[in-house]
Order: sequence, then C-alpha cells, then structure tokens
Amino acid sequence: MLLSIIVISHNQREQLKRCVDSILAQQIPFDYEVLISDDASKDGSFELAREYAERYSMVHAYSCDTNTMNPSNKSSRSGYNRCNALQYARGKYVAHIDGDDFLIKDSQIYQKQVVLLEQNPECSCCMANDYTMDDGEELSNIQICHPETFETGLILKKVDYICNYFRESH
Repeated sequence: MLLSIIVISHNQREQLKRCVDSILAQQIPFDYEVLISDDASKDGSFELAREYAERYSMVHAYSCDTNTMNPSNKSSRSGYNRCNALQYARGKYVAHIDGDDFLIKDSQIYQKQVVLLEQNPECSCCMANDYTMDDGEELSNIQICHPETFETGLILKKVDYICNYFRESH
C-alpha cells in the first residue's frame, strides 16, 4: 500500500459525499486506501461512509466518539478523529483531508505528491496549495496562494516551510 488517505467528518453528510467522490474521481495509478473516520455524527455521515466501504474495496469506515475521550477543547476533536483513522493506515505515505474539503477534478494531487516524495527521500512531507471559499462561491474567483512554489515543486528548507507556509491545524 503506497498511500493512505484519511478523511475525517462530523455531521457533514453532503460535504463528505462531495469529498469522497472527488477522491475516487482522481486517477491514482498505485495502491491506495481511503480511511473515513466519523466523529459521532447525527446526520447519517457514518452510514454514508459505510455505504462507500461496501461499494469500494479501498474505502474503509470507522467511527470515533470524541465525547467519550474528553478532549480539552472542541477544536481537539478533529485531532482525535484523525488519530482514530491513523491507527488503521497501511500506506507508506499518509494524506489528510477534512470531510468538507474536496479535490479539483483532474488535479492528480496525490499522484504528484507521491512522485515528489519518492524522488526526494530526504523530504518528510509534501503539501499542496489550497483554496478557501464559502459554499456556493465559484472556484474561478479564488486566487491560488503561492503558485511559484506549488507549481514548480520547490523543495523548502524546514525553517522556510514553518515560517512561510505552515498553517496551524488541529
């Protein structure tokens, strides 16, 4: 298994469908798995994850109830949920995506990232640029943040990554 894609969700049934569909639509030419970890959703998100797992052999559904883990604050829930899926990951590489995110059609992001990591074994992580948008907003109106870095495959030193590109996440 070359890649484990961890998808976390909490009460995001419609967005989760869009997210998983966008992953499955990618042309990924190597063995991969999609691990969906749902945090005690009440809107049918976990049931949707199980439906995907029944239809696609590379998709697996897991449940997580952070209410029983007593996270120190609500924002810690996503970290617990990620760790829940991470324990099942079998891939050489691990990618994270939230249930309300999605991949642009034909972006081939996972293929590009794995190729870069395989070609540069000294690198410990690979990132992609992203867009932030409100529901219903057109993607064509959004500006990419750092095209000079992401489109060229520039390898950054740790300090440059941390100071200029790292975005705090739970």
